[in-house]
Amino acid sequence: MKTCSTCGESKPLSEFQKRATSRDGHKPACKVCSSKSYRKWRKANLESVRERKRKWRDANSESERERRRKWRAANSEREAEQGRKWYQNNLERVRERSRKRKYGLDTPTFEAMLVGQHYCCAICNTSIDDSSNIDHCHTTGIVRGLLCSACNKGLGHFKDDVQLLASAIDYLHTAMRQAA
Repeated sequence: MKTCSTCGESKPLSEFQKRATSRDGHKPACKVCSSKSYRKWRKANLESVRERKRKWRDANSESERERRRKWRAANSEREAEQGRKWYQNNLERVRERSRKRKYGLDTPTFEAMLVGQHYCCAICNTSIDDSSNIDHCHTTGIVRGLLCSACNKGLGHFKDDVQLLASAIDYLHTAMRQAA
């Protein structure tokens, strides 16, 4: 039994970390108190801790890279499963990040667009939700509106070419007149 220098409780030696330089071979504070003390110190010295870790990574970059590579090779299925679970649990976050990265749209702007279009496709007026397609000019990148999947694919197949779309409309009109 040993008394902790911090909390004053008597505890078995197994509750104290080993230290070769101490008379009894253990630290004066118990593991619980040592852990609390370290967390408090780490919080107060976060920048120096980060700097020390950065220096260590820089000095050991090759061995650290190799260690990570081996771990990934040995745990590829586990890592893939964790990635799938994270993706499924964070679909909205994934969509938000994708909209921001691809189109520069933050969530409030996107939601305002949905409300402005009355949650309907800008072309065919079918109902859309937050997983709708963001129509944009492929040349300028400017967002034009929100579309259902069918209308977005249709524009894509016509390569956003107004002349091709006009030709398609003329074709449909001609076919309808001939059928009548």
